[in-house]
Amino acid sequence: MTFRNPGPRSVFAIEMNANRIIAGAGVLLASLLAGAVLAVEPASAKKPPNDFYGVVPQVALESEDFTQMQGDRVGIVRQLFLWPAIEPYRGQYDWSLTDEVMRQASSTGIEVFPVLYGTPSWAQSEKMNSRCGVTCAPSTQQARAGFARFARAAVARYGPGGTFWTHPPPPQPPPSDPCLVPPLLCKRGGLGETPIEVWQVWNEQNSPKYYGPKVNVGQYARLIAQTSKEIRREDRKADVVLGGMWGPPGTDSVVPTVRYLERLYRVRGSRSSFDSIAVHPYAGRFASVKGQLRGTRRLATRVGDGNVGIWVTELGWASGGPQGQALVKTPAEQARLLRKSFRFLIRKRVEWRIRSVHWYSWRDTDSRAQICSWCPESGLRTSSGGEKPAAATFRALPRSGG
Repeated sequence: MTFRNPGPRSVFAIEMNANRIIAGAGVLLASLLAGAVLAVEPASAKKPPNDFYGVVPQVALESEDFTQMQGDRVGIVRQLFLWPAIEPYRGQYDWSLTDEVMRQASSTGIEVFPVLYGTPSWAQSEKMNSRCGVTCAPSTQQARAGFARFARAAVARYGPGGTFWTHPPPPQPPPSDPCLVPPLLCKRGGLGETPIEVWQVWNEQNSPKYYGPKVNVGQYARLIAQTSKEIRREDRKADVVLGGMWGPPGTDSVVPTVRYLERLYRVRGSRSSFDSIAVHPYAGRFASVKGQLRGTRRLATRVGDGNVGIWVTELGWASGGPQGQALVKTPAEQARLLRKSFRFLIRKRVEWRIRSVHWYSWRDTDSRAQICSWCPESGLRTSSGGEKPAAATFRALPRSGG
């Protein structure tokens, strides 16, 4: 993965990691080092690279999606790596679905941002399965160890030098005609190698909807500690990212982002378990989006972790839907808010160390299995692939190199 701003495999990474280690010993020194790096950053950095711009799919992706993403200048796609689907039985991994996503993404020059998530039934009790199913958090030491092994196996397969790149598995084309898939996939060695170097551990762990049966900061701290250790054993330079958190102050259904982070930072040793924070600053009003991001950056600075990276792994509004929903807008308003929010984040990219922004979602869905009431019409494109004003706005955002 090509890192932005520039990423952890550059001099910025050395500075960032060094600052995080010495932060407790001297905030002044950290500030001087940060200032030195920002001073030598080229002017071209004001325009983000293409992989600053990401999308989040609501439904399974097909080859046509990747072709359209390429045309819309999508640089990175946030993809669920669901532990129960990949390891449905203890010790038996099935990578077929993620292999196909990696093939399609590689053939179109799009990077993959993986979200390691979910707990299989074999890793938890029947009681837990009945309460929250795959959204249950790994609540025992054995379950957390299993999740960490799964994470390491994913890095070993898709990370730098991973077996997917060194010994690519044969593609799984339609049986009628193998060349119905993109031409690059019709021959061995046709993949453009884009190894994964960033790994997100869980999703919205500050919400009981996705971290069942209830939010538990100490438990998540143990999960991220074990998982990051295994990831770094396979790739010591990997960027380990916290699960994306949402919720402004006063939110009832979740632990608000800043409050959750405050509790996480209080857990001894937690800071060394991750390299970046992720936020989902959803809000009806743009001012609240800014407030959530600003509050996150201020907290990190206050606790001496001012050089930690920030990934905005979900952000969006719908172009239609139930009346009265704060995130439901018109197609024109959706496009306007996309432009406004992305341009704001571009301006703050260096100052707030923002790595990437992922629009939720890639395209609309007609599925009744919707995640939320406003989600079905949150796409850049319609469910059939038709262009909405937001798609043209996304495509026109400034990028370095054109």
